[in-house]
Amino acid sequence: MKTSMTNVSRNLRRAASLGAILLGETLALSAQNYHQTLLVSDLSNVAAHTDTNLVNAWGLAIGEEGTLVVCATESSLAGFYRPDGRRVADSIAVEEDPTGVEINRWGDAFRLMSGHVARPSRLLFVTEQGKIMGWNPRVNASEAVVAVDNSAADAVYKGVALARSRRGPRLYATNFRGGRVEVYDGSWHSLGAFTDPAVDPGFAPFNIVHLGGVLFVTFAKQQAPDFEDDQPGPGNGFVDIFDLDGHLLRRFASHGPLNSPWGVAMAPRHFGPFGGALLIGNFGDGHLNAFHPHTGAFLGPLTDAQGNAIAIDGLWALRFRHDEGDAVLYFTAGPGGETHGVIGKIEPERQHH
Repeated sequence: MKTSMTNVSRNLRRAASLGAILLGETLALSAQNYHQTLLVSDLSNVAAHTDTNLVNAWGLAIGEEGTLVVCATESSLAGFYRPDGRRVADSIAVEEDPTGVEINRWGDAFRLMSGHVARPSRLLFVTEQGKIMGWNPRVNASEAVVAVDNSAADAVYKGVALARSRRGPRLYATNFRGGRVEVYDGSWHSLGAFTDPAVDPGFAPFNIVHLGGVLFVTFAKQQAPDFEDDQPGPGNGFVDIFDLDGHLLRRFASHGPLNSPWGVAMAPRHFGPFGGALLIGNFGDGHLNAFHPHTGAFLGPLTDAQGNAIAIDGLWALRFRHDEGDAVLYFTAGPGGETHGVIGKIEPERQHH
């Protein structure tokens, strides 16, 4: 995890000037009303579509054609959906308890053996049982394959991110129980781990998201005695920015509105007055909060038509489709103490109408 001071300085400047992919220096600070639509639920008559296998919808990835790939953690499945929530393919088994998912866009990395032929994973998963898994339909059409197994070390993976560093593709997995972010190269070799030792005792990396060439890592409070799950509560959270080699660039947010933060997304400039803001979703209270991308200043929560802060029970992932004209934020959630599942979308009110 070594890098030169020149590279660290370069990444510090990059982290401080994410405006290359944002609205610019000015963000509206006024509240903005947003509309929420439920697309899929495991319960009937709740959303536009019903999928009884969607129990604790957690990790979310979006393909180039808009296909939503969603982990159903309690069902140990991954499902495929159109942007309107309709199923498009059979689910695949991801044993067991998948949390994060990413699409592998590099054909030369994260290969799985199929007989004597190695084929690149199309999807990558991490699980609460300490496994990192890949899926390629030509290796096993119905199941993901274990590539790294750290279950014996009691690893509990809550999130995953992919990036291509100067040295090649990298997979980052947040080991919540272990209190660190683990790093693997494109051949599944461990490259060590990193964290922020300055966060309060008892906080551990919860999720990780690659945005604009840097890594946003959320921290949640570990719940005793097994430290496997988070302890929600007002102010229970931190968000840091790291470079791709695992060096801490700066603290982005501490305490305040954070409450077991997991979902992170950069809003496109046409996402209402919060366009260009960094959005952070709390698993603890279900709020979606906007932050200034340069300073980390809290801008306010996303609100509904009545001006109330939107609260999504069991909120997990946040993802935008950047290839479409309208700004649509997709989310997943595990309401009812993770006993049910929801996929939905959020749009500015004016856009919805």
